[in-house]
Amino acid sequence: MKQADITEHLRKGGYEAYADIIEAQAERSVGFHMIPTDESDLSLGCSKAGGSPDLPPNCSWPCYRGKPLGFILQISLEDISRFHHCKELPNNGLLSVFYNYVDQPWGFDPRDRRQWRVLYIPEPERGLKRFALPEGDTIWTFRSCALEFHEALCAGWVTIPFETLNPEKQEINKYFSFLLSLPTDSSHQILGRTNGIHSTGQEMKRECQWVSNGLFCGGGGGPAFDQKRAQELEPGADEWRLLLQLDTDENSTMEWGDRGQLYFWIRDEDLGQGDFTDVWVILQCL
Repeated sequence: MKQADITEHLRKGGYEAYADIIEAQAERSVGFHMIPTDESDLSLGCSKAGGSPDLPPNCSWPCYRGKPLGFILQISLEDISRFHHCKELPNNGLLSVFYNYVDQPWGFDPRDRRQWRVLYIPEPERGLKRFALPEGDTIWTFRSCALEFHEALCAGWVTIPFETLNPEKQEINKYFSFLLSLPTDSSHQILGRTNGIHSTGQEMKRECQWVSNGLFCGGGGGPAFDQKRAQELEPGADEWRLLLQLDTDENSTMEWGDRGQLYFWIRDEDLGQGDFTDVWVILQCL
Protein backbone atom coordinates (compact mmCIF):
# COMPACT_ATOMS: atom_id res chain seq x y z
CA MET A 1 0.00 0.00 0.00
CA LYS A 2 1.17 3.52 -0.72
CA GLN A 3 2.64 5.36 2.25
CA ALA A 4 0.20 8.23 1.64
CA ASP A 5 -2.76 5.83 1.68
CA ILE A 6 -1.63 4.29 4.98
CA THR A 7 -1.39 7.74 6.54
CA GLU A 8 -4.85 8.68 5.27
CA HIS A 9 -6.43 5.48 6.61
CA LEU A 10 -4.82 5.97 10.03
CA ARG A 11 -6.02 9.57 10.30
CA LYS A 12 -9.57 8.69 9.22
CA GLY A 13 -9.58 5.83 11.72
CA GLY A 14 -8.73 8.13 14.61
CA TYR A 15 -5.04 7.27 14.83
CA GLU A 16 -3.62 10.71 14.04
CA ALA A 17 -0.84 10.43 16.63
CA TYR A 18 0.14 7.00 15.28
CA ALA A 19 0.18 8.39 11.73
CA ASP A 20 2.48 11.27 12.73
CA ILE A 21 4.99 8.97 14.44
CA ILE A 22 4.99 6.42 11.63
CA GLU A 23 5.41 9.10 8.98
CA ALA A 24 8.36 10.60 10.88
CA GLN A 25 10.20 7.39 11.79
CA ALA A 26 9.34 4.57 9.39
CA GLU A 27 11.96 3.49 6.86
CA ARG A 28 10.87 3.90 3.23
CA SER A 29 11.15 1.69 0.19
CA VAL A 30 9.77 1.84 -3.33
CA GLY A 31 6.64 -0.20 -3.84
CA PHE A 32 5.00 -0.89 -7.16
CA HIS A 33 1.86 -2.26 -8.74
CA MET A 34 1.61 -4.44 -11.83
CA ILE A 35 -1.08 -3.21 -14.22
CA PRO A 36 -2.09 -5.55 -17.08
CA THR A 37 -1.22 -3.77 -20.33
CA ASP A 38 -0.99 -4.90 -23.94
CA GLU A 39 2.74 -5.22 -24.62
CA SER A 40 2.40 -3.38 -27.92
CA ASP A 41 1.41 -0.30 -25.91
CA LEU A 42 4.61 -0.39 -23.83
CA SER A 43 7.64 1.48 -25.17
CA LEU A 44 11.08 -0.09 -25.51
CA GLY A 45 13.08 0.15 -22.30
CA CYS A 46 10.13 1.05 -20.10
CA SER A 47 9.49 -0.47 -16.69
CA LYS A 48 7.38 -3.57 -17.27
CA ALA A 49 6.69 -7.09 -16.05
CA GLY A 50 5.99 -10.21 -18.06
CA GLY A 51 5.84 -10.52 -21.81
CA SER A 52 9.23 -10.29 -23.51
CA PRO A 53 12.38 -8.48 -22.37
CA ASP A 54 13.97 -5.46 -24.04
CA LEU A 55 17.67 -6.20 -24.47
CA PRO A 56 20.59 -4.96 -26.58
CA PRO A 57 20.66 -6.73 -29.98
CA ASN A 58 23.98 -8.45 -29.19
CA CYS A 59 22.71 -9.80 -25.85
CA SER A 60 21.83 -13.47 -25.38
CA TRP A 61 18.72 -14.63 -23.56
CA PRO A 62 19.94 -15.82 -20.11
CA CYS A 63 19.88 -19.59 -19.77
CA TYR A 64 20.52 -22.25 -17.15
CA ARG A 65 21.94 -25.58 -18.38
CA GLY A 66 20.91 -24.68 -21.91
CA LYS A 67 17.32 -23.81 -21.00
CA PRO A 68 16.08 -20.21 -21.16
CA LEU A 69 15.18 -18.60 -17.84
CA GLY A 70 11.77 -16.99 -17.47
CA PHE A 71 11.64 -13.23 -17.92
CA ILE A 72 10.17 -11.65 -14.79
CA LEU A 73 10.44 -7.88 -15.17
CA GLN A 74 12.60 -4.94 -16.15
CA ILE A 75 12.96 -1.66 -14.24
CA SER A 76 13.99 1.60 -15.84
CA LEU A 77 16.17 3.10 -13.10
CA GLU A 78 15.31 6.58 -14.28
CA ASP A 79 11.71 5.89 -13.21
CA ILE A 80 12.74 5.37 -9.57
CA SER A 81 15.63 7.83 -9.33
CA ARG A 82 13.21 10.46 -7.94
CA PHE A 83 12.93 8.45 -4.71
CA HIS A 84 15.54 9.55 -2.18
CA HIS A 85 16.07 6.02 -0.86
CA CYS A 86 17.08 4.80 -4.36
CA LYS A 87 20.19 6.99 -4.45
CA GLU A 88 22.46 3.93 -4.14
CA LEU A 89 21.20 2.56 -7.44
CA PRO A 90 22.49 3.92 -10.75
CA ASN A 91 20.46 6.93 -11.91
CA ASN A 92 19.73 5.43 -15.28
CA GLY A 93 19.89 2.20 -17.20
CA LEU A 94 17.77 -0.91 -17.09
CA LEU A 95 17.63 -3.81 -14.62
CA SER A 96 16.29 -6.99 -16.21
CA VAL A 97 15.36 -9.92 -13.97
CA PHE A 98 15.17 -13.59 -15.00
CA TYR A 99 14.36 -16.68 -12.90
CA ASN A 100 13.88 -20.42 -13.36
CA TYR A 101 10.13 -20.33 -12.88
CA VAL A 102 9.62 -23.95 -13.92
CA ASP A 103 11.76 -25.40 -11.09
CA GLN A 104 11.51 -22.43 -8.72
CA PRO A 105 14.74 -22.93 -6.73
CA TRP A 106 14.48 -22.00 -3.05
CA GLY A 107 17.98 -20.60 -2.76
CA PHE A 108 19.13 -22.77 0.17
CA ASP A 109 21.41 -24.92 -1.97
CA PRO A 110 24.72 -23.58 -3.38
CA ARG A 111 23.87 -25.47 -6.57
CA ASP A 112 20.94 -23.09 -7.13
CA ARG A 113 23.39 -20.48 -8.37
CA ARG A 114 22.79 -19.25 -11.92
CA GLN A 115 19.09 -20.21 -11.84
CA TRP A 116 18.34 -16.51 -11.84
CA ARG A 117 19.94 -13.52 -13.47
CA VAL A 118 19.84 -9.77 -12.90
CA LEU A 119 21.22 -7.90 -15.91
CA TYR A 120 22.23 -4.26 -15.69
CA ILE A 121 22.09 -2.48 -19.04
CA PRO A 122 23.75 0.91 -18.39
CA GLU A 123 23.00 2.67 -21.68
CA PRO A 124 19.78 1.27 -23.15
CA GLU A 125 19.23 4.44 -25.19
CA ARG A 126 21.95 3.15 -27.54
CA GLY A 127 19.54 0.56 -28.83
CA LEU A 128 17.23 -2.14 -27.56
CA LYS A 129 15.02 -4.68 -29.20
CA ARG A 130 12.11 -6.62 -27.79
CA PHE A 131 13.33 -10.20 -27.83
CA ALA A 132 11.03 -12.91 -29.13
CA LEU A 133 10.69 -16.04 -27.04
CA PRO A 134 13.37 -18.61 -27.91
CA GLU A 135 12.10 -20.95 -30.59
CA GLY A 136 11.82 -24.64 -29.80
CA ASP A 137 12.10 -24.12 -26.04
CA THR A 138 9.42 -24.52 -23.42
CA ILE A 139 9.44 -21.30 -21.45
CA TRP A 140 6.93 -19.86 -19.04
CA THR A 141 5.68 -16.38 -19.84
CA PHE A 142 3.74 -13.99 -17.65
CA ARG A 143 1.00 -11.55 -18.54
CA SER A 144 2.41 -8.24 -19.74
CA CYS A 145 2.07 -5.46 -17.16
CA ALA A 146 3.12 -1.85 -16.79
CA LEU A 147 4.73 -0.93 -13.45
CA GLU A 148 3.48 1.94 -11.31
CA PHE A 149 5.89 3.04 -8.55
CA HIS A 150 5.11 4.69 -5.22
CA GLU A 151 6.69 5.40 -1.86
CA ALA A 152 6.01 2.59 0.61
CA LEU A 153 6.77 1.81 4.24
CA CYS A 154 9.18 -0.96 5.15
CA ALA A 155 8.32 -3.90 7.38
CA GLY A 156 7.87 -3.07 11.06
CA TRP A 157 6.05 0.23 10.64
CA VAL A 158 2.93 -0.96 12.44
CA THR A 159 4.60 -1.18 15.86
CA ILE A 160 6.66 2.02 15.70
CA PRO A 161 4.14 4.11 17.76
CA PHE A 162 4.25 1.67 20.68
CA GLU A 163 7.71 2.78 21.84
CA THR A 164 6.63 6.43 22.05
CA LEU A 165 3.00 6.19 23.17
CA ASN A 166 3.20 2.99 25.27
CA PRO A 167 -0.49 2.11 24.75
CA GLU A 168 -2.34 -0.37 26.95
CA LYS A 169 -3.02 -3.88 25.72
CA GLN A 170 -6.67 -3.11 25.00
CA GLU A 171 -5.68 -0.19 22.79
CA ILE A 172 -3.09 -2.33 20.98
CA ASN A 173 -5.70 -5.01 20.26
CA LYS A 174 -8.10 -2.37 18.94
CA TYR A 175 -5.36 -0.94 16.71
CA PHE A 176 -4.48 -4.32 15.21
CA SER A 177 -8.16 -5.04 14.58
CA PHE A 178 -8.31 -1.74 12.70
CA LEU A 179 -5.25 -2.66 10.62
CA LEU A 180 -6.89 -5.94 9.61
CA SER A 181 -9.76 -3.93 8.13
CA LEU A 182 -7.46 -2.03 5.74
CA PRO A 183 -7.37 -2.99 2.04
CA THR A 184 -4.81 -5.66 1.21
CA ASP A 185 -2.16 -4.99 -1.40
CA SER A 186 0.78 -6.67 -3.11
CA SER A 187 4.17 -6.42 -1.41
CA HIS A 188 6.43 -5.71 -4.38
CA GLN A 189 9.37 -3.72 -3.05
CA ILE A 190 12.69 -2.19 -4.16
CA LEU A 191 15.35 -1.77 -1.46
CA GLY A 192 14.50 -1.16 2.18
CA ARG A 193 13.98 -3.51 5.11
CA THR A 194 11.84 -6.64 4.81
CA ASN A 195 10.44 -9.47 6.87
CA GLY A 196 10.03 -12.81 5.17
CA ILE A 197 7.13 -15.22 5.37
CA HIS A 198 9.14 -17.72 7.44
CA SER A 199 12.16 -15.73 8.63
CA THR A 200 13.26 -12.20 9.36
CA GLY A 201 15.32 -10.07 7.03
CA GLN A 202 18.35 -10.60 9.26
CA GLU A 203 17.93 -14.36 9.06
CA MET A 204 17.72 -14.17 5.28
CA LYS A 205 20.93 -12.12 5.25
CA ARG A 206 22.71 -14.92 7.11
CA GLU A 207 21.30 -17.52 4.74
CA CYS A 208 22.55 -15.54 1.73
CA GLN A 209 25.98 -15.27 3.29
CA TRP A 210 26.17 -18.97 4.10
CA VAL A 211 24.74 -20.50 0.95
CA SER A 212 26.55 -18.14 -1.45
CA ASN A 213 29.76 -19.30 0.24
CA GLY A 214 28.99 -22.97 -0.26
CA LEU A 215 26.95 -24.01 2.81
CA PHE A 216 23.82 -26.07 2.23
CA CYS A 217 20.99 -24.52 4.29
CA GLY A 218 18.12 -26.87 3.44
CA GLY A 219 16.55 -29.80 5.25
CA GLY A 220 17.17 -33.52 5.03
CA GLY A 221 18.74 -35.02 1.96
CA GLY A 222 21.62 -32.57 1.77
CA PRO A 223 25.02 -32.32 3.41
CA ALA A 224 25.21 -31.65 7.14
CA PHE A 225 25.27 -28.00 8.12
CA ASP A 226 28.80 -26.90 9.02
CA GLN A 227 28.33 -24.87 12.22
CA LYS A 228 32.00 -23.91 12.51
CA ARG A 229 32.15 -22.58 8.96
CA ALA A 230 28.85 -20.78 9.49
CA GLN A 231 30.26 -18.93 12.52
CA GLU A 232 33.30 -17.89 10.51
CA LEU A 233 31.10 -16.52 7.73
CA GLU A 234 28.38 -14.88 9.83
CA PRO A 235 30.04 -11.45 10.26
CA GLY A 236 29.66 -10.94 6.51
CA ALA A 237 25.86 -11.30 6.74
CA ASP A 238 25.47 -7.58 7.43
CA GLU A 239 27.00 -6.84 4.03
CA TRP A 240 23.81 -8.11 2.37
CA ARG A 241 20.74 -6.01 1.68
CA LEU A 242 17.43 -6.44 -0.07
CA LEU A 243 17.46 -5.41 -3.72
CA LEU A 244 14.04 -6.56 -4.84
CA GLN A 245 11.03 -8.33 -3.35
CA LEU A 246 8.41 -9.88 -5.63
CA ASP A 247 5.04 -10.95 -4.35
CA THR A 248 2.61 -13.40 -5.88
CA ASP A 249 0.48 -11.30 -8.22
CA GLU A 250 -2.70 -12.28 -10.04
CA ASN A 251 -2.41 -9.36 -12.47
CA SER A 252 0.80 -10.77 -13.94
CA THR A 253 -0.07 -14.46 -13.24
CA MET A 254 3.10 -14.75 -11.12
CA GLU A 255 2.98 -17.20 -8.24
CA TRP A 256 6.01 -18.17 -6.17
CA GLY A 257 5.45 -21.58 -4.59
CA ASP A 258 2.15 -21.44 -2.72
CA ARG A 259 1.35 -17.69 -2.77
CA GLY A 260 4.90 -16.89 -1.73
CA GLN A 261 7.50 -14.24 -2.37
CA LEU A 262 10.90 -13.97 -4.04
CA TYR A 263 13.67 -11.99 -2.31
CA PHE A 264 16.66 -10.80 -4.33
CA TRP A 265 19.66 -9.91 -2.12
CA ILE A 266 22.88 -8.09 -3.00
CA ARG A 267 26.06 -7.16 -1.13
CA ASP A 268 26.59 -3.47 -0.33
CA GLU A 269 29.90 -3.40 -2.21
CA ASP A 270 28.36 -4.90 -5.33
CA LEU A 271 25.45 -2.47 -5.21
CA GLY A 272 27.84 0.46 -4.87
CA GLN A 273 29.74 -0.72 -7.94
CA GLY A 274 26.63 -1.41 -9.99
CA ASP A 275 27.56 -5.10 -10.13
CA PHE A 276 24.51 -7.38 -10.11
CA THR A 277 26.22 -10.62 -11.14
CA ASP A 278 26.27 -12.20 -7.64
CA VAL A 279 22.72 -11.45 -6.52
CA TRP A 280 21.26 -14.27 -4.42
CA VAL A 281 17.58 -15.29 -4.38
CA ILE A 282 15.48 -16.78 -1.59
CA LEU A 283 11.96 -18.14 -2.15
CA GLN A 284 9.52 -18.41 0.76
CA CYS A 285 5.86 -19.35 0.62
CA LEU A 286 2.91 -20.23 2.84
